[in-house]
Amino acid sequence: MEWVGTAEMAREDVELVRLARDTVAYAALSDGQLRPTIRQDRRGSTGYAPFLGRYLTERGPVFTRISKRELRDGEWVNRIRGCQAVGLLDPRPDAIADMTVKSAMASATRARKVRTGEAVFHRPVWPEEIGSISLFVYVVEQLLPTRARTAEELSMEGHDVGAWGLIAQGQGFRGVVCGGLSTIRDNGRQVDVECGKMQNDREIRPHRSNEVSFIRMKGRWLSDPARPSSEFF
Repeated sequence: MEWVGTAEMAREDVELVRLARDTVAYAALSDGQLRPTIRQDRRGSTGYAPFLGRYLTERGPVFTRISKRELRDGEWVNRIRGCQAVGLLDPRPDAIADMTVKSAMASATRARKVRTGEAVFHRPVWPEEIGSISLFVYVVEQLLPTRARTAEELSMEGHDVGAWGLIAQGQGFRGVVCGGLSTIRDNGRQVDVECGKMQNDREIRPHRSNEVSFIRMKGRWLSDPARPSSEFF
């Protein structure tokens, strides 16, 4: 899926993506054993703390998406290698910088492959891939419960797939779709994808929209300016 956001990034936005990128590199080089944290020693990081600004204090979940650049049949394509959020519905999440590190670790080591049936995890990122991957961070800005059950009802609320994603919950299953994805052009498509991704600890099982309740999720994508989203997402 190609990211289609156009928001200008501040310095702290760029540094947040770099933080995610380096976390994934640490995970790959240490076979998932090294799990970096922010400020664990109470002194901060001389590499990141001066530039992360409000992300060191503002709380909220993020998704960290790993894309891998691959040459297939003479053409460059981008393959998703993991997209996870940690503590998405935690009422008291850690600071955004901390959640970025945690989500990057989850994306690099235990992200789900979405397919019907038994839940399957992708192979953790390995060292040889580091030069081919790009990181994108989706900062969740607002969660808004809704009684809408259809694309039409979401449209009546002003739901826009460019700015809003969806969380669906029902029968012990959950599905999540971020906003701002080029392959999801309208509310109907977003609802269909969402209901097709429903999963619990054991399996992925599609649901009908009338079987779930939705939470609207507003967020924005951040990327490394050195790797344009149009080429690397």
